[in-house]
This record gives sequence, C-alpha cells and structure tokens, in this order.
Amino acid sequence: AAVSITEDSDTVLTGASSANSLALTSSGSIADDANADLAVVGNASFSAGTSITLGDQAGNAVDFGSVTFNTTAGDVVLTEDSAMSIAGTSVVNGDLTLTGPGNIDAYGPGGTLTVVGDLNVTAPGGFAWFDYWSGSGHDYQGVVNITARDSIYILEIGRASCRERV
Repeated sequence: AAVSITEDSDTVLTGASSANSLALTSSGSIADDANADLAVVGNASFSAGTSITLGDQAGNAVDFGSVTFNTTAGDVVLTEDSAMSIAGTSVVNGDLTLTGPGNIDAYGPGGTLTVVGDLNVTAPGGFAWFDYWSGSGHDYQGVVNITARDSIYILEIGRASCRERV
C-alpha cells in the first residue's frame, strides 16, 4: 500500500515498517531507532524541517526502491542495505552523507540534487554515479568526497571542490 504521513514534530521510526511507496513529512527531524527496519518497494520520500538520519545504527535494515529527500535546514545521513537510487528532486540545506554496500546513483532523467553543504558518498561494493540527463543538473556547493569500488561519474552545475577516491 502507499503510505503518507505528516507530523508536526520530530519523527522517530521504530519496529518493522514496509510499504509500496512512502511520503513522510515532518516539521522537525526524521530518524529511526536502533531496532527500526524500513522497506519501501517504490519511492521513499522524506521531507524534514531539520535533519534526516536513517539506517545509521547497526541494528537497522533499510531498503528503498528509490529515495527522495528534502530538508529546510540540516543534514541528511542515509545508510541503505542495498543499492541506492536517488530519484526526482532533492534539496539538502546541509551536508549529505550516503552509504551503501552497492551502487549509489543520482542520474535519472529530470531529477536534480542540490547539496548546500558537503556531499559524502561511500559505495565500497559498487559505483557512484552523480550525473544528469535532459538539461537537469546537480548542484554541490561544498566539498565532494566519493569512495567507490567501481566507476565514479560526477557532473554538476555548481562550483564544488571534488575529491574522488577509488
């Protein structure tokens, strides 16, 4: 089923949750506790007034078909247990840290990714592709740090300082 949730305060996910698609909006932060498992077959969309931190604890199991995130102020820290695909338009008014065991990408047609702070990507088992198609573009306003086992593609419209490591 499609799930849509709007909270007027901080949101902490607990226990096991699954959906075909998810739209979660919080006027505060979005986080998960140490025992949270979150599985979304399609797109998981998160919008927070402050920060978004998901999958960063050892007990978490987090898996999305694709993900979209937006913060008014604050960082996004997302750790996924599978390949990660950023879809649509995402804006992070802080740092963005993405970690996953496989491929991490943000390159679909019409999508844009704007990061006001630093972009930090760790994909030890795959590639990291941050490209754009069809006139859309990504804008990284801070330092870009990428670690990946395979290829790294990055193309952006801003003036980021890139540090790419393989």
